[in-house]
Amino acid sequence: MVVKRANSEKKNRANIEISIDDFKFMLMLEAKYKDLRDFNKKILKLVEKDLNAYSNMKLKIERRGRPADTLIFQCELDKQIDLVTELAKDTPPRTDNKIPKTNSTPETHLHGGLRKTLHDALTAKIQLTSFEAKFLSDMQSKYDLNGSFSWLTDKQRTTLEKILAKYGRI
Repeated sequence: MVVKRANSEKKNRANIEISIDDFKFMLMLEAKYKDLRDFNKKILKLVEKDLNAYSNMKLKIERRGRPADTLIFQCELDKQIDLVTELAKDTPPRTDNKIPKTNSTPETHLHGGLRKTLHDALTAKIQLTSFEAKFLSDMQSKYDLNGSFSWLTDKQRTTLEKILAKYGRI
């Protein structure tokens, strides 16, 4: 994957190049959409339309190669958002020194297992396969981006749970 960034005063831009096969793998769609026209119509165009309509990002997806083998995501943000500042606006300041109680939900438990597994792999306490390492890293990146696992498909959730169970994290 190749990322090229260009910044101007008010705009943040990036061109992200990724092979179509790698992108389908990340979405766990490698067995589906063998025809690029179906993949473009049912996935890429919908993603482009939704992001352009419902976010501060403008996205244009182009294909390169004959036959097409690479996707180029041209992303542009109108305004950079500082997530810490935005979250602080919604959270009233604490007047007591008590640590707030957190509710342990299946999602927080799943994310904790994911973080622990990646940490243990990084510190060589466990050895992940290349698929597991890439999959878990991708899941962590998407969680960091979205703040939840609400976007997980059933297949992705099952795969994540199986990997975490294999290493005793669930």
